Amino acid sequence: MRMPVLKRFANPDVTRAVANLVWLGLERLTQIDVAIVTSGVLARYFGPDLFGKWQYVNTLLLNVDRS
Repeated sequence: MRMPVLKRFANPDVTRAVANLVWLGLERLTQIDVAIVTSGVLARYFGPDLFGKWQYVNTLLLNVDRS
Protein backbone atom coordinates (compact mmCIF):
# COMPACT_ATOMS: atom_id res chain seq x y z
CA MET A 1 0.00 0.00 0.00
CA ARG A 2 1.35 3.44 -0.93
CA MET A 3 1.75 6.15 1.69
CA PRO A 4 -0.03 9.41 0.95
CA VAL A 5 2.29 12.23 -0.03
CA LEU A 6 1.58 14.31 3.07
CA LYS A 7 2.44 11.42 5.39
CA ARG A 8 5.84 11.13 3.74
CA PHE A 9 6.63 14.69 4.80
CA ALA A 10 5.89 13.74 8.40
CA ASN A 11 9.18 11.83 8.34
CA PRO A 12 11.87 14.26 9.62
CA ASP A 13 14.47 12.88 7.21
CA VAL A 14 12.26 13.56 4.20
CA THR A 15 11.43 17.03 5.50
CA ARG A 16 15.10 17.84 5.97
CA ALA A 17 15.99 16.48 2.53
CA VAL A 18 13.29 18.58 0.86
CA ALA A 19 14.42 21.67 2.78
CA ASN A 20 18.00 21.07 1.63
CA LEU A 21 16.85 20.70 -1.97
CA VAL A 22 15.01 24.01 -1.74
CA TRP A 23 18.10 25.75 -0.37
CA LEU A 24 20.30 24.25 -3.09
CA GLY A 25 17.87 25.42 -5.76
CA LEU A 26 17.72 28.93 -4.31
CA GLU A 27 21.53 29.05 -4.16
CA ARG A 28 21.79 28.08 -7.82
CA LEU A 29 19.21 30.68 -8.86
CA THR A 30 21.10 33.32 -6.88
CA GLN A 31 24.36 32.37 -8.62
CA ILE A 32 22.70 32.69 -12.02
CA ASP A 33 21.16 36.07 -11.13
CA VAL A 34 24.47 37.45 -9.87
CA ALA A 35 26.28 36.21 -13.00
CA ILE A 36 23.72 37.87 -15.29
CA VAL A 37 23.86 41.19 -13.42
CA THR A 38 27.67 41.12 -13.31
CA SER A 39 27.87 40.41 -17.04
CA GLY A 40 25.50 43.27 -17.75
CA VAL A 41 27.50 45.72 -15.64
CA LEU A 42 30.77 44.62 -17.25
CA ALA A 43 29.26 44.89 -20.74
CA ARG A 44 28.12 48.44 -20.09
CA TYR A 45 31.45 49.41 -18.53
CA PHE A 46 33.75 47.78 -21.11
CA GLY A 47 31.72 48.44 -24.25
CA PRO A 48 31.09 45.91 -27.01
CA ASP A 49 34.66 45.49 -28.27
CA LEU A 50 36.44 45.10 -24.95
CA PHE A 51 33.63 43.00 -23.48
CA GLY A 52 33.89 40.62 -26.44
CA LYS A 53 37.61 40.25 -25.81
CA TRP A 54 36.93 39.72 -22.10
CA GLN A 55 34.45 36.95 -22.88
CA TYR A 56 36.88 35.34 -25.33
CA VAL A 57 39.66 35.23 -22.73
CA ASN A 58 37.26 33.85 -20.12
CA THR A 59 36.21 31.10 -22.52
CA LEU A 60 39.82 30.17 -23.21
CA LEU A 61 40.64 30.09 -19.50
CA LEU A 62 37.60 27.95 -18.72
CA ASN A 63 38.61 25.46 -21.42
CA VAL A 64 42.18 25.29 -20.09
CA ASP A 65 40.91 24.84 -16.54
CA ARG A 66 38.69 21.89 -17.53
CA SER A 67 41.46 20.08 -19.41
